Amino acid sequence: MNEILIAHNIPDKNGVSKKDRNLLIHHSYKVGEMAQLKDGVRLHIVKLVRDCDGTPLYELSADKNDTEWGVSFNQHNHRQRTWVGPYSADSICVVTPEESEC
Repeated sequence: MNEILIAHNIPDKNGVSKKDRNLLIHHSYKVGEMAQLKDGVRLHIVKLVRDCDGTPLYELSADKNDTEWGVSFNQHNHRQRTWVGPYSADSICVVTPEESEC
């Protein structure tokens, strides 16, 4: 039988995969905080998500209250069309409305 190996699921010499390590990393920011992108655009963090390898990511929206998953035709959760992202913590910084820059 053929087997597909996904790189982030291959355990290292200690038996821990990259995905297992990434799942232990907590999100740096919280829902409701204002994030600034590198180009200066400011949006609200509305959902904490993860990449397929477990990396913490952030969905952003202009509406701070736009935090509910959308539902598709097959009743699975899907990101809202109004969300932007997902973005990694390295690509955003959290600011207050009074701050002029990150």
